[in-house]
Order: sequence, then structure tokens, then C-alpha cells
Amino acid sequence: MSTGPDPKLLVDAIFGPSPAYKRAEVDAIVSHREAVTPLLLKRLARIAAAPEREEESDLGPLYTVVSLAHFHETAAHDDLVRIARLPIETFERLLGEGLVTEQLDAMLLATAGDRTDGLRAILTDASVSEFIRAQAASALAEAVVRGHADRGEVLSLMAGLLTEDAAPPDADFFWDGVISAMLRLKPVEQADAIRRAFDAGLVPDGMMSVDDFEAALAEGPVEGDPPPEDVHDWIGWWDCFRPRPERPAAAPKPPAPAAPRFKPDGKLARNGPCWCGSGRKYKGCHYDSDQAARHLLKLSAVLPKIAEPLIEVAGEDPKKIQIALTLAALAWNESRDLEGVDRGDLERRLGEAGRAVLDDVLPPMIKAARRWRDDRRIVTNVEVIGKPGGYTINVTSIPIP
Repeated sequence: MSTGPDPKLLVDAIFGPSPAYKRAEVDAIVSHREAVTPLLLKRLARIAAAPEREEESDLGPLYTVVSLAHFHETAAHDDLVRIARLPIETFERLLGEGLVTEQLDAMLLATAGDRTDGLRAILTDASVSEFIRAQAASALAEAVVRGHADRGEVLSLMAGLLTEDAAPPDADFFWDGVISAMLRLKPVEQADAIRRAFDAGLVPDGMMSVDDFEAALAEGPVEGDPPPEDVHDWIGWWDCFRPRPERPAAAPKPPAPAAPRFKPDGKLARNGPCWCGSGRKYKGCHYDSDQAARHLLKLSAVLPKIAEPLIEVAGEDPKKIQIALTLAALAWNESRDLEGVDRGDLERRLGEAGRAVLDDVLPPMIKAARRWRDDRRIVTNVEVIGKPGGYTINVTSIPIP
């Protein structure tokens, strides 16, 4: 006699494409936690062991990680650490770009229990993405706050990473993330090491200045953000789940017998066949859209850093944050000597007092934006989307002609 739904069917339901957020399926997972957890752990172990088998369109791995983190399931931690240490392209294919810059720290911490070895392994691994290492630093600082690690030892570990050889060149977000994590612990005894990092230029002014650091140090420990209490607040608000207008089906493309050609560095050859099977050369097919996708994550993370002083003034008002990020986009575009956002329209939106702000704030923001001058793209639109406890942004850009 059946006493409830089949746990395997509940788990199967969160796998596969997910054009809309699977709220009912996630609720079912939470309602039958005890029955589904062993199956979720098996799925996670399989994903970590053979990530190449997972389809990019399958959001099951993401729902699996969210569920286990929400359950604070410590048996999931080792496999989550293993996934976090994969190449960034593989990580994003499994769990999406959203976890790269936020929430991964909360998930790592939720599954760690009183352990910190996995967090340390990610933080000290120079082959791991700078964004993910920064998330590990944040989680490790919170572990200290919760009493799971020694404050002095963790600060010493992080201070030892504030050197040029601790990360690849221009890994700005790594060093910024480490210093931000240290500020959670009021790092008075390591302040000189942090100042030396600023003197060495590891963190550009557009992200955090030495004055910002000194002010934060004087104020005391910086509080972190609490993890979501509602399971749906983990990813239910993500933009990828928003309804999209239907598009007519594309005409079927003829199969292309030629396989894509790769250069020695593992990248697709621009003159070789495109990966999509259209038969066209890569440079004339998906090259531009692929380049745009590669830059999306960086732009989404960089613009808030450029606009950080204005965002602090804006508080939690999405409209003011929108103006701050639009200014950052203008700074980004003008740092490339190109006409970008309509300055006149921006002045009208800011009002009379805002015109002075433009002249005072825009030059240093342009200077900060030049840090990433190698990204030869201009921003065409910035959209701020409010969500519980904060906001997310969508950035679109085009290549410089």
C-alpha cells in the first residue's frame, strides 16, 4: 500500500529544461525531505564525478544544490566543493552564472557544518575562478563568525594570499573578495598587509580604495547577508525564469558533416565550422554571440563596482540604483572614447543637483572603467530588477566596431 509519492519521481521532476521556475516541484522536494535527500545526494555525486554528462539545458543540478543547501545537508559538501573547483565554464554550464558572484558562499557554508577544509581548498587553489575563490573567502569569514574556525588563523591565511603570485594577473575580484571577507573580522593585526596590497595595485580604485578600507576598518566588523529562509528565495527570482515572448520556430538547418576545429589553446578556430552544425564558418555564425556571452558575467559584476559610491547613496531604491548603473555604463563607454548612454537624458533624470554629480563622479568612474579596457564592448542597456533583500542586473552589450 502506497504511503506517499515515489521519491524518485519527485527528484526526476526537478531535472530537465526549466523555462519557468519549478515552484511546485521544489515544494514537493521540501515536503518530502527525508525521502528524497538520499536520492539528491546520489545525483549530486554523479554530477560531480562526471560533469560532462550533464546537458546545459538541464537545470536539475541547480535545483539539487539549492535543495541540499536549504536542508543544510553536510553530506553534500564535498561534492559541492568538487564542482566549485571545476573550470569556470563547466561550473556555469552545471549551475548557471548567477551562483558565480552570489549565493555560492551561503550554499558552501550551509553544507559545511563545522568544517572549513573545503572552503580553504577552494580559496587557496589558484586554478579556481577568481569569483568562486572570493565566494569561498566570504564563506570562510562567516565560518569564523559562527565559531567554526579560528579568527587569527583565518586572517593570517587570507593575508598570505594578498600577493601577485596568489592568483592570475588582473584577478581583481579575488583580492577584492579576500579583503572584503577580512573586513568582516575587523583585521586590525593584518591591516598593514592589506595596505601593501593596495600599494601594489592588486585592487583598483574602481572596486575598493584604501580610503574605503580605512573607513570600513574604523567602523568595525562588516555584517554579512543572512541566507534565504524561504527555499524559493534562493533562485526563484532569477531572470532566466521570467516569461519570454514566444518566437516562431526557426527553419531546420541542414546537417554539417565537418566537425569544429580547435586551436592548440582549446578555443574554436574562427575559420572552422561553427559548433551549431549550420555548416557556416564560426566567425560568421555564433562567434559574436559567444563573445557577448563570455563578457556578460564580467560586465554584470564590473558595473556595480564602478558605481559603488553611488549605489551606497542610492540605498535600496531600484530607480536610484538604475541611475547609478547607467552612470557606470556611461563611464564604461566613454572610457573607450565612444558615444554611449544619452548624457542629456541622464542629466534630465538626475535633475539640477545631479548635473554637478555627473561632473564630480563621472571622471573617476571613467578612470576606474579603464582598468578593463581590454574588453572591447560597449554597454547598450542596463536593467535593474528588484528582488527580496536586494536586486539583480541584466547587462546587454555589443562589440566595438
